[in-house]
Amino acid sequence: MNHTLIFNVTGKTSIWQRNHGAYRIAHWLRLHNWDAEVIDYALTWNFEDLTNLVETRISKNTKFIGFSFLFDRWRDSEDLLKFVVWLNHYYPNITLISGSNLYPDPDSPMDYHIRGYGEVALVKLLEHLFSNGAKPRMIERNDGIKVIDADLYPAYPMTDYSVEYEARDFLQPWEFLSIETARGCIFQCTFCNHPLLGVKEDYSVTSEAFDKELKENYYRWGIKNYMTTEETFNDRPDKIERLGKVVKNLDFEPWFTGYIRADLLISRPDERKHLDDMNYYGHYYGVESFNHKTAKAFKKGMHPDKVKEGLLSIKEYYAHTGKYRGTVSLILGGPYEPIDSMYKTFDWLEENWKEHSVMPYPMYIPQGEMARASELTKNYEKYGYRKKDFSYFEEKYPDEEYVLNRMKTSRFEAILWENDELDQLQAIKLEMDFHNKIRDKEFKVQNFSMPKYTAVKGSNNQDPPMEERLNLTVGEAQEEWGENDNTRDEWCKEYITKKLNWGQSIVY
Repeated sequence: MNHTLIFNVTGKTSIWQRNHGAYRIAHWLRLHNWDAEVIDYALTWNFEDLTNLVETRISKNTKFIGFSFLFDRWRDSEDLLKFVVWLNHYYPNITLISGSNLYPDPDSPMDYHIRGYGEVALVKLLEHLFSNGAKPRMIERNDGIKVIDADLYPAYPMTDYSVEYEARDFLQPWEFLSIETARGCIFQCTFCNHPLLGVKEDYSVTSEAFDKELKENYYRWGIKNYMTTEETFNDRPDKIERLGKVVKNLDFEPWFTGYIRADLLISRPDERKHLDDMNYYGHYYGVESFNHKTAKAFKKGMHPDKVKEGLLSIKEYYAHTGKYRGTVSLILGGPYEPIDSMYKTFDWLEENWKEHSVMPYPMYIPQGEMARASELTKNYEKYGYRKKDFSYFEEKYPDEEYVLNRMKTSRFEAILWENDELDQLQAIKLEMDFHNKIRDKEFKVQNFSMPKYTAVKGSNNQDPPMEERLNLTVGEAQEEWGENDNTRDEWCKEYITKKLNWGQSIVY
């Protein structure tokens, strides 16, 4: 049987979470008669442990080694990059393949990169490399890496996106796993560059496959908490109703969180009950702005007064559960919005939303290679943005060293901008100010941070109740777990030890 290792690489802000993509690819490969082992938390491994692991795993059957990214970011770990150089030197016959939703960084150290939902594309590539299959369509870049756009080999529609985990994954009951219930988004927001937008067809999972995955993860590993991966979970009311019936018939109570479109939930009140039936209590609302002109520019046209009224109604509806967490996401520096408007938004949230959470982000307009450039990226001038060189900000803000350094690291990935209301540096400073206020005013931890801040209690074999997780404020979380500490935490150390001690293989 052909063999592979897939290293799961997440970003520094979620350094020890398990990226769903690596497991989905491993599951798919097993269906095609491969032995695929996932290696989690790759950014926390040191070079010595990485090489020790590989030397106990690689055999004559090892055909490729994979690296699964949320984002392609080799620069986040010198040890990981050093490890890849070592692989190329000592195992030159093993192909290196990476995958993510983005195109690879310049000078990526891989042989091949697959961009997008990669199940079908990867099998096509492996058939070509190892079974005399036809060569898939790819771009051979100047830096040597060969890139396959998975949109040319669609992995949708599917009716089953499940993952079957293994004993060697060492899943823990306190973990939040990602679960895939559909692919793509029915909307096309102005700023979104996701490759699968404006979806008309229903690409959602069957009730039977959903039921099977939930039961297996609970009865084998004790897992009850999930993050759904799709961009708009409440896109189709019939899907929510159908999956809600599955959850109601379980003999345990899972808890779900993910992206919920607030305007849909407000305009379709019956959806609240279906989400209630499903225990889908973690809602991440991409509100973006309470400025009506700005929201309309983002293609979110519901009047802000109606959005505010609706959010309060939703909060009241779920109050009885004790398990609801609503996160309002904001974009700072959206088209046409003055600074005082953003502060008024925060004032309203402080008065009405403190028992929940807020996530502010400065406007980010990506540039360069991408599967689908957003409307904003393609036509940013139409929305009032003017592109500026980094030197412009250096000259204008010579004393803002910290913010300038943040901008310096992203200037090749995104457009540096100004508009008539503010510029990108001011937007970043607003974000910093808002985060300070969120901490000082004791807002609660946002739903996607709950695994990061609370599930680490599993290191002490604890499985805190959801009510305890939800009660954690941002300040408490930062103090208890050290938000800026990217060193290996106790669970990662334990996991690495278990992996190193798991099984032996024939060494080359």
